[in-house]
Amino acid sequence: MRVVVALGGSALHRGKDDERAAASRAARVLAPLARPHELIVAHGSPLRSELLHQELAKEVPRDVRLATLLALIDVTPGDTIFEAPRRLLGLEAIETLLEAGFVVVCRLGGAGAIDRDLEAALLAIELSADALLSLTDVDAVYADWRTPQQRAIRRATPTALAAREFPEQSMAPKVRAACAFVQQTGGTAAIGSLADAEALLLHEAGTVVSLDGRGLEVVHG
Repeated sequence: MRVVVALGGSALHRGKDDERAAASRAARVLAPLARPHELIVAHGSPLRSELLHQELAKEVPRDVRLATLLALIDVTPGDTIFEAPRRLLGLEAIETLLEAGFVVVCRLGGAGAIDRDLEAALLAIELSADALLSLTDVDAVYADWRTPQQRAIRRATPTALAAREFPEQSMAPKVRAACAFVQQTGGTAAIGSLADAEALLLHEAGTVVSLDGRGLEVVHG
């Protein structure tokens, strides 16, 4: 499968971890995905690009090659990222590297204040990815978050998930990105913790968004 991993800053930082320790932890989790899949790790920090490349090089098999590059999204100001005329600079280079067997560490950069989750979704759409993994610091998307009724959402269709409200500064952008990817590609998106990356891809953890779901399924009990 072709897999785009959107690696959020909240997924990397835990406690007193410095940038190197955070990159090392991410590399250990993501390395098992490198051989069986075409892997693109997308994020938004120049420093993390260098550190992720270095730490992944320690974890992946020696015959797995790595490349790091910048993907720039040029979008008309004032329009939404999926509706505006746009160019994704660097797409051809990413395609070439993937076809040559490279794992690609991709730093996202867009014109204006473009949400990095939506950028990762656009990258996944343009690359015709099979799956988009959005990694954060919580294990799933929750219905009725921070109330006595909160429940983890295990599976959802884009329509059912988009009908819910989520905190704008945390989960809402990831939900919008996941729904957009699934709606436009028919692929599968999953949202959950960095530690569960492999299980997310197997639909064994987190919140899985797909067209073949049954509305919105939550974890009971």
